[in-house]
Amino acid sequence: MDIHLKNICKSYKNKQIFHQLDVTFSSGRIIGLIGPNGVGKTTLMKIMVNLDTNYNGTVHFGTMPNHDERIFKSVSFLQDNSTLYPQLSGYDHLAFLAHIHDLPKERIFHIADELALTDYLYKRVGSYSLGMKQNLLIAMASLPHVKCMIMDEPLNGLDPSKIIAFKELVRQNKEKGITQIISTHQLSLIQDLTDEAFFLKQGQLEKLDIIKFNDKRYSLVVDRLEQAVALFKIQQLKYQQEDNKIIIIGELAPYLNCLSQANITVISCQSVYQSLEDKFKALYY
Repeated sequence: MDIHLKNICKSYKNKQIFHQLDVTFSSGRIIGLIGPNGVGKTTLMKIMVNLDTNYNGTVHFGTMPNHDERIFKSVSFLQDNSTLYPQLSGYDHLAFLAHIHDLPKERIFHIADELALTDYLYKRVGSYSLGMKQNLLIAMASLPHVKCMIMDEPLNGLDPSKIIAFKELVRQNKEKGITQIISTHQLSLIQDLTDEAFFLKQGQLEKLDIIKFNDKRYSLVVDRLEQAVALFKIQQLKYQQEDNKIIIIGELAPYLNCLSQANITVISCQSVYQSLEDKFKALYY
């Protein structure tokens, strides 16, 4: 399910949060939403699911506007644990959702088992730790059979084993064609898990293709730089030049073969790692 945001504008206390924001999130993709605290990530998610209606512009899930009641059956939204009822059990929360989505009880136990909730499923949520509450929220978002999941800080308080289980769940959802939008401060997870990331800054979104971003990169130093660069241009091999170095993106062999045939000596060849942390610093610091 594609998600289309068109001309989104919103202000709060004379501060402009979004200004004519236009973006489409493609169907079946895992999408990361990145930005510092207070930049508007949660607000944007609430606008998408129509929990925040004080804005201008339109949001469509496929062809359905976000105020269409059918969205309830197609989209799940993982919020913070303030949405939980401390006097009720985890089972109570899941049973309520199962009832309104016309799901059998077996679905509750399947999700509880998949996310390892069974040990505390019948305990009151008020006795849960932060990580246990977060795991319940993930289960609640995962319970209905939806086409899109929007998750705001889903990893909050999770231990390593639960993070691993969450990542596996996201990958399984991708195989089912579910569109997933994840907001998190854990940049390593965005880089490892998503297909693309969007950096939110000054009311706009900057897209980064994570798959291309994660392509192998190499830094070459050669004895005849100008000749090497000219040769790559003739052979239509993509590269970047940084001072006396040539940055190669992708497979290295075609470049080395090209240099060897021209008798250009490679003085050094090093693998270059790009991190989202560096991208984050460049945008916000």
